[in-house]
Order: sequence, then C-alpha cells, then structure tokens
Amino acid sequence: MFVVLELTHQPTQKITIEDYLHSLNVYDVEVKHAMIGDIEPMNGRKNMVVVWMTQKDEAFEAPGFQGMVYLIGSKKKKAALTEEIIAKMEEIYEP
Repeated sequence: MFVVLELTHQPTQKITIEDYLHSLNVYDVEVKHAMIGDIEPMNGRKNMVVVWMTQKDEAFEAPGFQGMVYLIGSKKKKAALTEEIIAKMEEIYEP
C-alpha cells in the first residue's frame, strides 16, 4: 500500500485528498494526517509522498508537493495536483 502523508493543521482536508484519489479510481492508498513533529520516523520511507500544507521541508527524504491547492485552489487545480501525486506514486512505487 502506498501512503500519502498530509501535513496540516486541518484534518478535514484528508477527506478532500482521498476524494480526489478515489475520483481517479485510486483506492490502494492510505492518506495519513500528521503534524510536523510526528513525521521524523517516516523520513526516508519508500512508497510515500508528502503533501505539505505548510512550508515544504526540502531536507525531508520523500517526494513532496505543496498542497495549499487543496485548501484554497479551484477544483481544476485540485484535480491537476492529484494527478501529479498519482504520477509520482506510479514512478516510485515498489510492491
């Protein structure tokens, strides 16, 4: 299973990311909500992308996306970001 780690202070956005993934027929993904202080044990984990609802930490060893679009973006921008996330997941997926 692939993990999308969402870093935010608004856990309701987790549902939005899941909804967009499901709308593109992606169901084998777990969306986890985490606070910045809780992510260090996941640093370097394979099969994970991070959606940063905060400032992106370039030192964190996992592919990441700036996710503010899920908070303030149009439906079109949310769908486009979701497609970028899925493309990255497919690129790095290791069963």
